[in-house]
This record gives sequence, C-alpha cells and structure tokens, in this order.
Amino acid sequence: MSYYAGDSYTLLRLDTGISLVGATVTRILYRKPNGLKGFWTATPSGTALQYQLINGDIDQHGIWEIQAYVEVGSKKALGKIVEIHFDKPLNQ
Repeated sequence: MSYYAGDSYTLLRLDTGISLVGATVTRILYRKPNGLKGFWTATPSGTALQYQLINGDIDQHGIWEIQAYVEVGSKKALGKIVEIHFDKPLNQ
C-alpha cells in the first residue's frame, strides 16, 4: 500500500506487545523528514496504540519515523522505530 502526504484516511496502529490496561500516557512519537519531532495522542486497543490521521498531520513527503510510547504507573516503554514513506501526491 502507498501512503501520501496530506492523507487523512490512514489509521496508524503500533503493537506494543504489552498490556495497556491502566496506561496513563499513550503516544505515537514521530520525526518528520525535516527532523522536527512531535507526537500524537493515541488510543489504546489491547496491546496496540492507534491513531487516525487527520488533515494536516502529514504535511511533508518523505520518510517519517514513528514510535510507540506508553506510561503505565511508574513504568515507561518505547516501541521499535518504524519508518513510513509518504509519497508526494500528484496534486501537490
């Protein structure tokens, strides 16, 4: 499947491999192609974090790095860094 900058129909889903019951912080961290960092607040679903992209989230084409981040009580956990390539659509 191809992904495109400006897309707002994609559901990001990262499996953490741990129970997220009681998680107080659930985020998907990202690094844009230009190096700027940020996060989206994710929804826990079993052992996965989910985030539905909205308009404006993917504002650059190129390789984005994303990573799960959760806090359960006093414990913090980071997932594997995943790279997603967002192509430039024809209308840009």
